Amino acid sequence: MEQSIEQGTTAAIIVNVIGEDGNHIAASINTATTRLSTHPSATPTVTQRDTGVYLIKWTGLSPALSPSDNDNGVSVEVNGTISGTAWTSYHIPVKIVRRTLADGDIDGYTLEQAMKICLAALAGKVSGAGTTSITIRSADDSADRIVATVDSNGNRSAVTLDGAG
Repeated sequence: MEQSIEQGTTAAIIVNVIGEDGNHIAASINTATTRLSTHPSATPTVTQRDTGVYLIKWTGLSPALSPSDNDNGVSVEVNGTISGTAWTSYHIPVKIVRRTLADGDIDGYTLEQAMKICLAALAGKVSGAGTTSITIRSADDSADRIVATVDSNGNRSAVTLDGAG
């Protein structure tokens, strides 16, 4: 069984602890010895999602995970106890996958910049409506996000977008 993690500075996997009867059972994940092979000194946080279901998460990984890490065989070593009895290290192979939208660009804008422009278009204050120069402010009213020159019919002839800040 292999799990996937998106490239970046955060890695997270879900671990299901199953007893001999095939049902989920409560366990304790040892964060002092549970490790990501590419970052052996990073300490994870563990969140119990349900009985026997745990989210193991590493944040602030440096250097960031990338698909090239797959060449060295990335794995997670999970250690813990069930009813006070330690289990032997359990190794889970992990594949680092490239983010698609989040780390790419959208017409030259990062995802964050694109979202700021979209939010402004949907919820920002508008000034100049009915004139040939329309300005749309950021949702928090801190910047001009969209400035458009329009003709008498409202057709845009020039648009300036600002996703910064």
